[in-house]
Order: sequence, then structure tokens, then C-alpha cells
Amino acid sequence: MSALSDADQQQIVAVVRRADELATARDVDGYLALTTPDMVLDGIQGAASGRDAVRSAIGGIWAAEPVGTRHVTSDVVVTSSDDATADAHSTLTLIGADGEVRAVASISQSLRKTDGTWLIARRSVG
Repeated sequence: MSALSDADQQQIVAVVRRADELATARDVDGYLALTTPDMVLDGIQGAASGRDAVRSAIGGIWAAEPVGTRHVTSDVVVTSSDDATADAHSTLTLIGADGEVRAVASISQSLRKTDGTWLIARRSVG
């Protein structure tokens, strides 16, 4: 059973969705503002730890995507056993500028409440 309030759950879903909106916009600074300083990004394209390494990694990942690719988040499920940490599982669909689905991935994220704000501490792409 989750110890999270409805407001916390809504904020977590908003952070998860916003991260992918910022990925679509290729806004690295905005994306990193949603993460903890020690954020870990891992998946089939490698791993990075800390904002500087994550900045470099996502820059390369996004540069490899065709221009106009959209990151669409769906099926977000939030779980938690306390009021300061949570896990969010979702589906990420990459849609090309032509409307064709380019890729679908399962995303697992760990979030931490820091100074009243939910931030992504780990994002695993699988």
C-alpha cells in the first residue's frame, strides 16, 4: 500500500511526463532540473551517473534520434512504501515526425522528494 498522498502521486506523474516532454524539446537543462544531482541513467545504450555524465549521455541519445521525434509517456503506475521515495513505471513511445512509431520501451524510475519537490533519482530504460 502506498504512503503517498493523491497530490504526491499527481506530482510524480507530472514529473515523469514532463521529463519526456523536455526530451521531445531537446531541453537538456530543463530535463536535468527534474533530477537529483546523483541521478543515474541506465539502459540498453549504457549508463551514466551524476548530472554532468547524464547531460553528455542524453545529448548523444537525443542527437541519434531523427529530427522531430516525440517522446510520449503512457501507462504511468506509481508505487511507494514511504512518503519520500517512489517508483514510477511507464511506457515510452518514440513517434517520428511522420507519425510512425519508431520505438517502444518500458521505463522504470525512482524518485526522491527533496525540499518538497519530486525529482528523478534513477531512470532505467529497458
